[in-house]
Amino acid sequence: MTATIEEVLAKARGELGSYYPGKSKYGVWYGDRVNSGVYDSAPYCAMGLSWVFAQVGGLDIFPLHAYTPAGANWFKARGRWTTGIRGIHKGAIVFFDWPGAPNRISHVGIVESVNGDGSVNTIEFNTSGTAAGNQRNGRAVVRKRRKAYIVGFGSPAYSNATHTGNTGGVKYNPNGRSKVWIKAVQTKLKALGYNLGPSGVDGDLGKYTYDATRAFQKA
Repeated sequence: MTATIEEVLAKARGELGSYYPGKSKYGVWYGDRVNSGVYDSAPYCAMGLSWVFAQVGGLDIFPLHAYTPAGANWFKARGRWTTGIRGIHKGAIVFFDWPGAPNRISHVGIVESVNGDGSVNTIEFNTSGTAAGNQRNGRAVVRKRRKAYIVGFGSPAYSNATHTGNTGGVKYNPNGRSKVWIKAVQTKLKALGYNLGPSGVDGDLGKYTYDATRAFQKA
């Protein structure tokens, strides 16, 4: 079963204000899933989002994970990863790396909306309720406004065919790319002789376009 953006966001909003200084329900839940109690009090940003997607039947479009780099790699392996913040959209899974140890992706959240200045409003598990607190392990579920230290984002394949954020009404595919953007890429690929399949320049990022893009990148 694949979830919609609104189902996922509604479930995440229902957790706002939660605070777990010790064991978290998300860590306990995750530990039950993988048969290990070591996660009960562990940092739970990824486990919290895993819990959210699981509650709405969305673990087919979001990885069950506790280690944030593993979540980013899951999206990369499926061609649903974008480096940086350009093109970020409502429902995107955004990954962070703040200065200092552990010097890798170490936090994750979900985008609730996009602002005109390019920043995003997120719902994050296991962060601080203040700007000065521990952003990676603040033990609270809160809303944040973010722009800096974003490594990139994953785009779950939500069941709704298109979605719109605060993007001037431009419609996007579930992978976060607008049809106008995809058509521009397809036009260039076609001009270079790549096979776009029977649909041709249609604005959809299907198998032929994905394969052509990967072939172009490899070349």
